Amino acid sequence: MDALTALPYVDFFDPVRDTDSSPQVVHIYRHQFPDLYRATDRGELKTSTGSAVKLGGDTLITYRSAIQRIYGKAFRFLDATTQSDIRSALDTYSNTAEKKIQCWDGEGVINNHQIGNMMPFPSSTPSLNSLRADVVNIPTAQAYDYYRDLRQQFFGNNEGKPVVTERLYDYFDRFLAEVKDYYADPEGFRPKSELQIAIYYHRGYFDFFQTYDRFVEDNLLQDFAGKNLWAITDFREYLQIANEIIDSRGKRFNVLTE
Repeated sequence: MDALTALPYVDFFDPVRDTDSSPQVVHIYRHQFPDLYRATDRGELKTSTGSAVKLGGDTLITYRSAIQRIYGKAFRFLDATTQSDIRSALDTYSNTAEKKIQCWDGEGVINNHQIGNMMPFPSSTPSLNSLRADVVNIPTAQAYDYYRDLRQQFFGNNEGKPVVTERLYDYFDRFLAEVKDYYADPEGFRPKSELQIAIYYHRGYFDFFQTYDRFVEDNLLQDFAGKNLWAITDFREYLQIANEIIDSRGKRFNVLTE
């Protein structure tokens, strides 16, 4: 199996660094998405306040959010039998004839880190990654006045609180629906949720792609089309479909590993 054929099934898990923005993975991003990186390197992509967009990485499909939604609790709070069933399901879909993907670190569940489950993503505050996972962290330092000003601009008439408080955008299909809403009217887009504030702030990144269809095509996200992970209530079914998406998207990469 040559490097290009093997790439979709490589486990890039890095126990020390954030895998989706590790040097090895960013090297692949730069070769797969050269136009995006040229634009960011030149400082051409701007936030809503005029600062340069900085790229990190994002893990698209997460197992821990699915466990929380399907079982009603985080993995560590589930009974031993349920935990064993979850680990058995993870092993079934992580260790196959094509791939051996680490899904357990001895203490907890690890998300899938195949290349098909990662992409370059804006990295500064307000964090799209954190807000997708419902982690709202509004720094108090003066350097982040722009963030507090944005929230006041759009939430000020609602006592500083978001109008929309839906959660679990860590389901990437739900996040894509939010992105699609932005592209429907970029000029008229007015954030109503914490996540939408982050999309608005990083608008230069989204505007780079011009349309939702191009955002999907350029980021190799076609395999999410027509999928509804949010509706799945069986964890094994979720894993099956999630891994089909990840494997299929990984095959769209045309970069050789080194």
